Amino acid sequence: MGIFGNDKKEEKKKEVASVKKSDATKDAPKVVKETGIIPGNILKKPHVSEKALLAGTKNVYVFEIYPKATKRDVALAVTEAFNVEVLAVNTVRLPAKKGSNRTKGKAGKKSAIKKAYVTLKEGDRLQLI
Repeated sequence: MGIFGNDKKEEKKKEVASVKKSDATKDAPKVVKETGIIPGNILKKPHVSEKALLAGTKNVYVFEIYPKATKRDVALAVTEAFNVEVLAVNTVRLPAKKGSNRTKGKAGKKSAIKKAYVTLKEGDRLQLI
């Protein structure tokens, strides 16, 4: 009803709502549609081992990744984080292992991890260490 000024209040509410929606879409991080994971959360850390260092000479880099991440997620995350072109991604799941502490004799468990071997385009390099 325009007589009592209610229409002006409704217009202001609509304007405020539209501004809030546009701000939310600008600030929201990109999410991979398949899994709903933010690419920055996919790569946990580089996996440093003897085998990984040898693979680095062949332009293959090894990362520990989020367990539910797919190969596409990993490729997207690496290209976004390091601005390089990914040729191939191979993933490996390492199961949890039971063991004991040698000095104290207590039983323990080594956590399961998922690794990704990322092959980059020739000429691209990552400075991880």
